Amino acid sequence: MYSFDTVGKYEVFATGVKDGNVEKSNVLVINVVKIPTRIILSSKGSAYINESIRVSGTLRDYYGRPLKGEEVFGEVDGKRFGLITSPDGDFSFNVTSSESGRKIVKVTYPGNEIYAKSKASLDLVFLKYPVRITIKADRDQIKEGETVKIIGEITGVNGEVPIEMYVDGTLYKSFQASKNFEVELGFNNTGQHEIYAYFPGNQYYDEAKSNVISIEVVEFSIMEFLLFALILILLGGIGYLARKAYIRRRTGISDEEFVKLMKALEELEKIEKMEELEKRRKIMSLREMYRDVYQKLLKYYNLKPSITPRELISRLRGENFSYYFERITRIHEKHVYGKRPLRRQDVLEFLRNVASFIASFIVREEL
Repeated sequence: MYSFDTVGKYEVFATGVKDGNVEKSNVLVINVVKIPTRIILSSKGSAYINESIRVSGTLRDYYGRPLKGEEVFGEVDGKRFGLITSPDGDFSFNVTSSESGRKIVKVTYPGNEIYAKSKASLDLVFLKYPVRITIKADRDQIKEGETVKIIGEITGVNGEVPIEMYVDGTLYKSFQASKNFEVELGFNNTGQHEIYAYFPGNQYYDEAKSNVISIEVVEFSIMEFLLFALILILLGGIGYLARKAYIRRRTGISDEEFVKLMKALEELEKIEKMEELEKRRKIMSLREMYRDVYQKLLKYYNLKPSITPRELISRLRGENFSYYFERITRIHEKHVYGKRPLRRQDVLEFLRNVASFIASFIVREEL
């Protein structure tokens, strides 16, 4: 048996003596090559941005034997680095990325006098962090022209991110939010309306869409409309009397005007008793009364419908009617958003402040 230490082509033959003559056998041509090698790479395959992925590899020859102490070269994003195999022919390294996307890792073995060169590659994927948005409404049915509060929660982010609120597939409002947010939506059309929140994503966080909720917008019933109209008529009378009282503030209000004012307030108390017998109608009429005041202010000052009641209070602070508007806003919020039942005293205070607001608003226009 003979082994070759150098690659190349070799001719092998035998010679012998026969009948006194030297004879040569046929010639065998033997091509001696380097021993083939192979690189085997493995990893978990994916990770989030700025996390590390450990890549493990082993270098073996054609017969499966590990090659120890050999230098192999890794390459990631055009950067090359060297590694030395262990006694078991193994090596490893970490890969990190600050950007999302696919990265290709390459490892090469240059070979030596005995072993042939080899190479291998591995795909790694770096992912953006997932984001979750959930929303819910404070109620699933409202009257036409009312507002509904949408309460949302964002998980998976640090700091504020842009959120877009969609109604029936159309962008309604854009705003910044971190973990929790609240948005008030108004509807002027009856029917079912679908609402969802959307985060478009950025360099670190993946895009996300919330669950879809449905809000039903219904028309006023005839009874609610008539009751509300009656309240507005009485409030108009109170406003008129209050205006006259303001004009005559230097001479004092007459006994006859005072009696008329008290009778109007008594009529409001009677209406409030009617509303106690039909709680649903009372709730809706108070809501609509507030909505009417709110809408009139928006129209008068040419403000956007997206402004909240608290923002409107700040905007109108300093006006002679701002105190009354703030009082009816707080009562409205306590009942509608705080889900707290109103006592007779609360309802009467609400109506009196609405009347005072109307009177002050009328006087302001006159002055």
